[in-house]
Parts: sequence; C-alpha cells; structure tokens
Amino acid sequence: MKVASIRKPESMTTAISLGFTSTVVSGTERPQCVLCLNILAMDSMKPSKLKRHLETQHPEHVGKSLEFFKRRLDEFNKQRRAFMKTSTTAASALLASYKVSYIIARCKKAHNIAETWVLPAAIDMVEIMLDEQSANKLRSIPLADNTVGRRISDISDDLCDQLTDVLKYSHFGLQIDEATDVVKDAHLITYVCYISANEIKEDLLFCKPIVGRATAVKVFNMIDNFFNEHGISWENCVGLCTDGAQSMAGRHAGLQALVREKAPHTSWTHCMLHRQALASGSMNEELGNLLKDVVRVVNYIKNSPLKGRLHSYVKILVLNTLLYCITVNHAGYPVEKYSIECMNLEMKLLHSFVKIKTKMETFSQMIISLKNLLTWLISLRNLTN
Repeated sequence: MKVASIRKPESMTTAISLGFTSTVVSGTERPQCVLCLNILAMDSMKPSKLKRHLETQHPEHVGKSLEFFKRRLDEFNKQRRAFMKTSTTAASALLASYKVSYIIARCKKAHNIAETWVLPAAIDMVEIMLDEQSANKLRSIPLADNTVGRRISDISDDLCDQLTDVLKYSHFGLQIDEATDVVKDAHLITYVCYISANEIKEDLLFCKPIVGRATAVKVFNMIDNFFNEHGISWENCVGLCTDGAQSMAGRHAGLQALVREKAPHTSWTHCMLHRQALASGSMNEELGNLLKDVVRVVNYIKNSPLKGRLHSYVKILVLNTLLYCITVNHAGYPVEKYSIECMNLEMKLLHSFVKIKTKMETFSQMIISLKNLLTWLISLRNLTN
C-alpha cells in the first residue's frame, strides 16, 4: 500500500505561530498542541489543519503573537524535562528498593531494618562522602516494612516464574519431604534438580502448608496443582526422591505409585540421609552409647550461656595442651610425662575457676575423658613410630 506524502510546514515558525510543536510517537513525527497538549494524526501536519484546530478548540487564542506561543512552548518543554527527570528518579528509586529488599530477604532480617537502619546509614554516608543534595535523593527510596514485604513477594514470584519456565522445557527430578516448624505446623517442601545451560542445578520449587494428615493423595494433589498452575508437564519428571514412609515410598498406593501413573518412566530413590538414619538405629552398642553421651553433653552445654562460655574455655585449655605437647616432643623431652602433668594442672585450674554447684561432675568427667583420650593418642603414636 502506497503511503501518501505529507506536506509539512515550510518552517517551525509557522507551526509555533499556530500553537504547535512536533513530537515523535512510535518513530513517526506528529504535531502536538502546546495549549491542550493533544497529539494529532500524522496527516495533520498541514498548516490548514493546524489552523483549524486552533480556531475550533482554542478560539480565544486566535491572533495571539508569536512570542505568546513561544512562551507556552518553553513552559511545555520545562514541564516535559521535569517529568522525564522525575520518571527517571522514580525508576531508580524503585530499582534500589527492590535491591535492598532482596538483600534483606537473603540475610533473613526483619523488614523494618531497611527503614530504621539501612536508609539512615546510607543517607549519612552519602552526605559525608558526596553532598547533601545526593543524600536527599535517597529519601525518595520506598523502604517501609510493608513495602519491603511486597518487594520480597514480587521477587519470589518472579524467581518462581523463571524456574517454572525452565522446567517446561527440561527434564527434572523432585525431592519431597514433610517438615514441621517450631510451632508444629506441617509443610511440604519440594526441591527440584534440573539441567540448565549444560549444568545440573538444584532449587527450592515450593514450600506449602499441609492441612490435616499428609496422605499420599493430598501430597500428590498439591504437587499436581502446582504443575497445572504453572504449565509444567509430568512427562519431564524423570526422578523422585523421598523418605521410606509408606505414604511416600508405597509402590501401590503411595506417592511413588501416583507419580508413576502420570510419568511411568520416573525412577524412585530412597533419600540417603533417611537411609543413614535407619542404619544408625542398629549400630554397635558401644558406638551408640558414645553418640548418646555426646548428644547429652552437647545438650547440657547449650542449655545455659554460662556453660557455653565454660565449654569455650575448656577448648582453649585442650588446644594449649596439644600445642605444648607438640613443642615438648620436638625439643626431645618425654611427651607422656609433660602432657599428663599439664592436663592435671589444667584440671586443677578449671576446678578452681569454675564454681558450679550442680552437675559439676559432668565437666570433670569430660576433662578426665579428654585426658584419657590424649594419653591413648600418645601411646598409639609411640607404637606406630
């Protein structure tokens, strides 16, 4: 189709005298009225049409001087520059808000830290390093706690969209487990392992609360609904990893069976950590008792900040003992004599330093065990040499 040529005004002075300037819309130059700011069609660049617009839409300004329309054009240009500057500043402030919210989410900090700590600190630093005008620009960054929460939610949705877009065209494997948080609410946690850019990557797919019992049908429906919402095909699922519970690993009515109905080629794997937990239930009695003692001692130390500080002090004593023994051994002295004497002196120092009325025997037994362990290591070293 042939486009008719458009005859433009002979000069810009003609257009300004009629109250018009030019603007570019979608790569095409079009007339724009400086009085009402309306943009006319491309074929309205003819002086006759510009004059008709002035006479019909703004009859009170017909016959005004050229200086009047130039003043209106200057005011219009100032407004346009101010609007463009404001738009640029708003876009930069919005991007800064998202970046700060992303950092807060990764550091797992409270949302109000941005408004109460990050922004005031940034303003002070910029004011000192640059100037007050640059620091005032930071005040336009929206960092309220509710705003940060919305930003984090938007970032989460965007990351989820990016991940699901990759899973639509890539094979992947699922790792599914049920977990309980500190308030005893059950959640279904699903990880996905997939190939992207010739690399194997692993990401969190979703974490959703479980209402009621975590049956195989309910767990499968949660995963299937997520796939349907994001357009993910079960045909791309080639692996499934769960624990050994009947609702997960069951071949006939468990989650494994339900997934294989959708994706028959899916291979099921028993989680390695759960297998180790099962294997530890039938371990050697001596090793089991040792692990129980370790757990009991660790729990006892963590129950009190004072006990934690005393435990740190004991570690320093043991480290100094080992370093002393190494030094004495290199000097050619009998290491057994000096190491045991040093341990005895540190035991006396610990008893004089620590004044605990209850369960003091736990620390004493721990020091004695460390002393026996060190003696055994020294004997073993002498035998191997």
